[in-house]
Amino acid sequence: MYFWKAELLEQDLIANAVSEQQQMKYFFVFFVVLYILYELFAVIFPYYFEDGITHHSIYDVYTSALGIISEATGFFLCYHTNRGGDNRHFVVRFITLYLPHIVQMLALAIGTGIVLVIATIIADISTEDPRFSMAVFLWIAALTLWFWYRMTRSFRRIAHADSLSV
Repeated sequence: MYFWKAELLEQDLIANAVSEQQQMKYFFVFFVVLYILYELFAVIFPYYFEDGITHHSIYDVYTSALGIISEATGFFLCYHTNRGGDNRHFVVRFITLYLPHIVQMLALAIGTGIVLVIATIIADISTEDPRFSMAVFLWIAALTLWFWYRMTRSFRRIAHADSLSV
């Protein structure tokens, strides 16, 4: 892998010398680094309120760690599922499958999020209560598991299509 020498990578790409496995490695680094940067700049750093005090619950940290770990793990589960089948077109399949599955997850998140908000209002739990952070963590964990289950199921169906149709 080239982390600095773009010219050498350009030459390899022109010569079609970047294998499917090498493409996966580049995509994995891109995907995980992008997610870590998102967690740092969009989730962790903005937890400052007007008083300048950081308002974190341990569950907020767990949620960020869950996101990073689940993205990396889910990525590798999809890759190994694809590799165990026809072992072709992983990057294209991943990018194209990600969109409909993330849209489905967002729809599920909106529906279940409304239920979560109503439940916290009924239970009189404020957003600063650690129980709220724990509920959000469990909610995100469930959504994440559902999402990666659906992604790996799609990879299994596609990568194993020949063996499943027999």
